[in-house]
Amino acid sequence: MGIERDTGAMKRTAYGRFNQAAQLRLRSGLEMQREMEMPSDIEGEEVIKAGQASYQDGMRTRANWKPGYLYLTKERLIFLQGANKLFEISLNSLKDISIIQRDWVPKKKVEQLQLMQQSDSLKKVFFLFARNLKEWKKTIELSKKGDGKDG
Repeated sequence: MGIERDTGAMKRTAYGRFNQAAQLRLRSGLEMQREMEMPSDIEGEEVIKAGQASYQDGMRTRANWKPGYLYLTKERLIFLQGANKLFEISLNSLKDISIIQRDWVPKKKVEQLQLMQQSDSLKKVFFLFARNLKEWKKTIELSKKGDGKDG
């Protein structure tokens, strides 16, 4: 008599030897250290969401991806690379937030967050790559409406 296993149930629930479920993924020590070092506020504004991201700087034909950290406050999105602020966008100036498929590296397309900023004389599009883009999009939209963390 051997032990019987319901492998069908294991596949349906993602339990098994190699579990790839995102919510059960083990975090590395480096990830946990970075989370502990994340600021709770930036320039006096409470940070609602923060995480590693990459920002496309330059033109599409000659793009440079810059790694750093994206911070969302009730007022704006801020992208920092170390101590350098590469950009900040007022949530009031955001006219469109969408997730699109775009080139990441040659012959590889990935989902990216597209942010369209519009002010009186300025129209600019930002492209970001990060984990959980749908969660980022939803949180930004809720913050833009004024719901903040409560959404």
